[in-house]
Amino acid sequence: MKIALLGLEFENSNMGCQALSYSFAHLFSEVARSLNIEVQYYAILFDDSQKDIHPNTDNSHVEEYKIEYKSFSFWRNAKKLFKKCDLIVDFTGGDSFSDIYGCKRFLLGSLLKNVAINSKTPFMLAPQTYGPFLHSYDIFLAKRIINRARWVFSRDMESAQLVKSLTRKVPESYTDVAFVLPYKKALLPQNGKIKVGINVSGFLWNQGYSFAKLSLGINYPLYNETILKHLLQDDRYEVYLIPHVGYPGDVYGESDYSICSKLHDIFPDTILINSYASPMDLKNYISAMDIFIGARMHAAIAAFSSGVATIPVSYSPKFEGLFGSLGYNRLISARTGSTESAVEETLDMIEKYDTMTEEVNECLKKANVLISRFKERLAEIINECSES
Repeated sequence: MKIALLGLEFENSNMGCQALSYSFAHLFSEVARSLNIEVQYYAILFDDSQKDIHPNTDNSHVEEYKIEYKSFSFWRNAKKLFKKCDLIVDFTGGDSFSDIYGCKRFLLGSLLKNVAINSKTPFMLAPQTYGPFLHSYDIFLAKRIINRARWVFSRDMESAQLVKSLTRKVPESYTDVAFVLPYKKALLPQNGKIKVGINVSGFLWNQGYSFAKLSLGINYPLYNETILKHLLQDDRYEVYLIPHVGYPGDVYGESDYSICSKLHDIFPDTILINSYASPMDLKNYISAMDIFIGARMHAAIAAFSSGVATIPVSYSPKFEGLFGSLGYNRLISARTGSTESAVEETLDMIEKYDTMTEEVNECLKKANVLISRFKERLAEIINECSES
């Protein structure tokens, strides 16, 4: 069975993009294997990964194509590729079916989607967030794509409601596939201290991209610095700085690693995680925490899905949508309120981390049910596409 993958990145400095990619490939391959179907993936990537991709070693293979928007041969080859596939699966990076990150980014992604849909190969919009949309033309593009998709899946109820209000589609709502990302809890020193992991987002620290429509109500750098000061003055805690975008040596604006490294220089009693090569590696560390504070969506999902008391820091409705759909409302909104109130709420949640851990594990039951239902739906789709 030939599958084209859009909006997934297997080699990207953003570990959230990688987490989504490896999780879906792992999930899809597991379902296909249960049906005794071999899978050939064709991944349309922004970058040449130059590394082996093994979503499932038993029956899966990946062939990569680099996106080159200005190349006529790329578009010609993309059309040929889509026509020979049995199914096209599009994730839009999980959260980029929106113009919050800029109209150009949404437009370019829409071009590739339309070429895929025009190929007449069954086209799936996989579980993701839809919106928000700030411009009428982007709403027009979104409606056109959604209405022409064979299957439309959302990862939260809020997105499903938005799609229903804009289009004639009734999307099926599940959850983020990154809940299935494999991990093995890291072995960290057992010194009796409460381990607090903090993911500091370079994107929020630097107020987003120059072209993104990002509006924060809190002073994000001050929020993090204040939390760190409080925790490091309390002997009960051991604090880990855990980046989820970027690698050691990065200096570009969006890099979490760059910011975490600077904070480690200011607060040398923190422990900086600087040895990782994949989202699985980072989830190993995150799963060893007692408490995790994260502004990167998939860093928060890594904590939540491994049963860690999680405090997501929300800069977009996608956080409230995803976690709210699971019945979990313990988050900090970076869009509203004050820095002072955000700090107070965070410190209060940290004190209640035992209760939060129980809440996370209860909500995980719903996430696991939703993942199981999505796997059943995938099996139906695989059978339908492989028989046509």
